[in-house]
Amino acid sequence: MKHVKLMLAALIMVLVLGTAGLAFTDPLLELAVKLELARINAGDDLKQITTLDLRELGLSSLAGIEQLNNLESLDLRGNPIRDLSPIQSLTKLKSLNLRETLVTDLSPVKNLTNLQYLNLHSTPAVDLSVIANLKNLETLIMRNVMVGDQIEVIAGLTNLRRLNIRNTGVSDLTVIGSLMEQGALQNLKGLGIDAEVDIRDNPLFADPRSDDYAPVRPYWQNIAVREPLSLPEITAQLVYINEVMSSNGGVIRDRYGDSPDWIELYNPHERDVDLSGFYLSDSDNQVDKWRIPDGTVIKAGTYLLIFASSKDTVINGELHTNFNISAAGEPIILSDAELRLVDFLPAVEIPRNISFGRVPDGGKDMRFMTIPTPGVENTERGSYQ
Repeated sequence: MKHVKLMLAALIMVLVLGTAGLAFTDPLLELAVKLELARINAGDDLKQITTLDLRELGLSSLAGIEQLNNLESLDLRGNPIRDLSPIQSLTKLKSLNLRETLVTDLSPVKNLTNLQYLNLHSTPAVDLSVIANLKNLETLIMRNVMVGDQIEVIAGLTNLRRLNIRNTGVSDLTVIGSLMEQGALQNLKGLGIDAEVDIRDNPLFADPRSDDYAPVRPYWQNIAVREPLSLPEITAQLVYINEVMSSNGGVIRDRYGDSPDWIELYNPHERDVDLSGFYLSDSDNQVDKWRIPDGTVIKAGTYLLIFASSKDTVINGELHTNFNISAAGEPIILSDAELRLVDFLPAVEIPRNISFGRVPDGGKDMRFMTIPTPGVENTERGSYQ
């Protein structure tokens, strides 16, 4: 309907104004320009046009728009446009809306360094490197654009106040956290500036294995409009996989007299933890590989030693899994009864009679221990990274 009304109005204006001095390949663009000239009572003086709304007009070519060299705001949303080269000389542009166009090549935008607003929502743009040149950007919308690792292009955009990267494949928020640390994307109450950030629908996770939200957590509450409103929390760590040995040459023996692999769990709390129905596994593809027997409890501040012997048995309280651990390296995964991740040790090649684990107990640092400590405190003595 909007398109039809514009056409009718524009046809009338053509009759009134004529076409002298105007040269546009796409007649719809020419009509839109004539309408704007009439609206601002500028005759045929294209230099007086500073704003042009071309939203959803069905434009296929921008040829001729370079004549509007005082243009500051251009809305191209919803047009089947592919070629942006005609706008590359419009260096006074401050606002550019390319939402839902067919643009794949953003290189003509490279020199539009006065841009403060850029909307790429749902465009098929591939190479985003030109964004790094746009140091004056305050708003950048890239929703539904495959950004991924190219998020690094925003590293120098310290004037950003609004950022939308919803559903963009971004899995690392480090560069965004760095910008926030420098004051970008943060509320500036003294200046009356409210920040706005949307990071939803991306492959970001918060669990004991990795907290992808860590770079932005310290700054998230100082964003007026934020999505999600609250970042996913990491559940309190119940138990740690504290120490592992995958090639036991007699460091410790089980009740059968054998020297199997072993896994040590640690309870750092002042209360007992019931592990009934929890799972241990050496495979990401089968986290429920071995179920910890009912009635298995780790006393407060103590350790539980489990032999990864493949014997799948319990003898006089001694636990044996149905798998062993490859010395070449396999992950060790502890999940709760609902198969939610509790803790994780990465696949690491561990030399014979050396263990690998947390120093100190329950800590973040992982070390090799030449003096293994099954069932007792891990120490730095004889440890290395």
